[in-house]
Formats: sequence, C-alpha cells, structure tokens
Amino acid sequence: SEGLLEYWSSGSTTLIGLRGAGKQHDAEG
Repeated sequence: SEGLLEYWSSGSTTLIGLRGAGKQHDAEG
C-alpha cells in the first residue's frame, strides 16, 4: 500500500493500472 501511495504522491503518470503503476514506480525509484 505504501508503495502505491508514494506513486500517487509522485503523480509522474496517470493513475491507471495501480498494480502496474506501482511496479513501474518502484523500478524507476
């Protein structure tokens, strides 16, 4: 959950496919 929250806070991209987004954010971070 925390990972997703960080991604949301970043807002680097649209919030589509939360699971996929979370993974992408983790990879980028």
